[in-house]
Amino acid sequence: MRIYIKLIYVDYPELQVVFISSSILEIYRGDSDLSRRAVSYLLPELSLREFTELELGTVLPAVSLDQVLKDHLSISYQILEQIKPIPIFQNYRKWRAYPFSKEGKVITLKSCEKPFC
Repeated sequence: MRIYIKLIYVDYPELQVVFISSSILEIYRGDSDLSRRAVSYLLPELSLREFTELELGTVLPAVSLDQVLKDHLSISYQILEQIKPIPIFQNYRKWRAYPFSKEGKVITLKSCEKPFC
């Protein structure tokens, strides 16, 4: 993986490449010189509630575990009145729940036929 990232970085300097999760660990462990060039940021994944707000603009209140345990039925009904959770959750899983997920949903890893899409 790190050789592909390095080739993209070298061959296409005008691109801004974002790599996540274990890819960044490979960069810092690897023998490539990308570890000196790459800038890393800690970017926690969005919660499903935050993702829903970004995707739909629907603001759902934060609910504690105690509230869920005591009143899960009414909380569920309130949520179901506002959103359809299954499609939202499918998108949440598909786009990895990072804030930049709204920027380019055309190319996914599964849709790539070649090493560089």
